[in-house]
Order: sequence, then C-alpha cells, then structure tokens
Amino acid sequence: MLGASLALGQVATGSLGGTVVDANGASVPGAKVTATDVATNLKIKTTTTDAGLYVFPTLKTDVYTIVVEKAGFKRLNWTNIEIHIALRLDLDLKLVVGDVQQTIDVTADAPLLETSTSERGQTFSPKFMADIPLFTGAIRTPRAFVSYMPGINAGACEQSISGSGGRAQEVQIDGASLIIPESGGTVFNMPSAEMFGEFKLTTGAYSAELGRFGGGVEQYVTKSGTNWYHGTAFLNMRRDIWNANAWARNAQGLPRVKERQNEIGGAGGGPVYIPKVYDGRDKTFFYYTYTQRLLPANIAPVVNTVPTAQMKQGNFSQLGAQMIYDPATTSGTTRQPFPGNMIP
Repeated sequence: MLGASLALGQVATGSLGGTVVDANGASVPGAKVTATDVATNLKIKTTTTDAGLYVFPTLKTDVYTIVVEKAGFKRLNWTNIEIHIALRLDLDLKLVVGDVQQTIDVTADAPLLETSTSERGQTFSPKFMADIPLFTGAIRTPRAFVSYMPGINAGACEQSISGSGGRAQEVQIDGASLIIPESGGTVFNMPSAEMFGEFKLTTGAYSAELGRFGGGVEQYVTKSGTNWYHGTAFLNMRRDIWNANAWARNAQGLPRVKERQNEIGGAGGGPVYIPKVYDGRDKTFFYYTYTQRLLPANIAPVVNTVPTAQMKQGNFSQLGAQMIYDPATTSGTTRQPFPGNMIP
C-alpha cells in the first residue's frame, strides 16, 4: 500500500530522498530533516532511519531549503533545491562534527541526473514556459510546448511521440487525466498556458502508473499562490499589416488577407489575507487566470443573406451563378440543377 501511494503522488509532484552521513561516510540515524518551500514557507519534516535514510515522497514543484539537525553535529543548511514534476531527486547530506548551534551553509547546485527510475523524458522549466513565444492567433495552449521536445513529429492533424501513432498519448493536469476516450484519446479544450507552472513529457520506459500509454505522457502542474502578491497582464495581437503577402496573392495583384486577432488576459495570486479577520500567509493561498480571444474582424469573408419574397416561392433566379440542385435527380455523386433555379 505504501508503494502504491508513493507512485500515485509522483504523478503531480516530485520527491526528494537520500542518506545522511558523517564525515567518515557512516550513516547518521535519528537526524531531523526539514524541507521548507521558499515561496510559501511550508515546512515538511522527517527523521532519518537507522540506516540514515530520509525521503520526502510528495513535494510540490518549487524551490526548497533543506535543513539537517542532529546533536553532536553542526546544523546543515542546503539552499536552492529545485523539485520538478514526476522527478525523484537523490541528495546525500554530509554532517560535520560540532555544536548544533553552528550552521554550515551549502549553496552548490543539487544533482540534476535522475538515477532512481528508468523513465525517459524531459522537463520544461517555468522559465522556458514564461519566455518562449506561443501566440499563433488563438488562445495560447501549453501543448505547443511539446513541439520543442526531441522525438516529436507533428502532422496536419495528429502528433506522434517517439514513433507512436496519433492520439496515443495521455494528458494530465495535476495528476488527473484530460483526454477524451470517445475521440480516440485527445484533448480539444486545453486550458490557457497562463495557469501552468511546469510541464514534463515522458516518452518511454514508463513506471507502473503510466504504463498503459504508448504515445507519451504530457504532465502539467498548475501554478499556486505564494506569500507574496504577484500578477501579470498581457495583450497578444496579430495584424495583416505586420504580415507578408502570400506569393500567389501577389501574383494575382491581390492585397493581403485582412487579419485581426487578439488574446487578452491576466493572472494573479498570493496569500488569502483579510485584515483583522484571517491571515493566510504560510498556509492559505489563491491563484486565478483569465484569458479571452477577441476577433473584431473575420480572416475570411462571410456572406449572410435573408431570403427574398421570390425565394420563399421557390424562385432563386436572382442567385446568379449559384445553382440550386434537384435532390430527386441524384445519380451516384451528381445531381441535375433546377431549370432557371426555379423550384416547382
């Protein structure tokens, strides 16, 4: 039961584990290990086993500070530990003999190579998700990040991951599936990219909870509020005056196709704080996003008509070149038009 719990939690979170040892490499049992989320000040505590092992099986994706305390040893403070989605980070911690009131600060980067699982995949960091351009005219979809990954082939309608067939992948948000089985395993309405903080694409050697898919697993983690108030606002635009004309239209002496597309929105988050009523810092947070697509002008012309009195009597002779066909004359894939566009 314990193993199943850890596997399920790993889908939407990351984990951290390792061994606490002394200067001679001997294990240190009973050491107190604390992981503190820098953004929310959430503290998670554990104690090393008799073999000096510690583990945090479900940590939300964020930056952490690890503190190790044990009587007879100096306090160890390791900062800037990044936890990523569906990633187990192995970090061995070494204590030095001394007074526990003394502190050793470690600022070196934690190891980034995952050695505790056979899964193959790539993680898209929050910085890339925020900086890489995605706007193509509609509401930005985070699934566009997949095209930046190796082993991806995108056709006109389908997407292949590591040579798989189309619509063979799984899409998860915070561990919950978003695919539509009735449509062959795809997603039609993906939320806006603004609400996600991290993304991982697993492409092979899946663990047990991901083993039923043959075309890759897209895992997204939503953003969360922190102890500080932050907000963003954006306006993305497409205009025909910024586009080059198509070669075929230039050859015919035609102007550029009119295009007006806009995406507006914003996001914000922070602690739930009501003066003199509730202080949610370090414990209760909110985050919201809003996105809207505006199309003040159509890309292609649309013809709308209201039937005239003659049309209501079956007389469509005023349509010009537009033909009205008699369904009773259907032969294979062809039909005969009504003479003079008059329906008797």
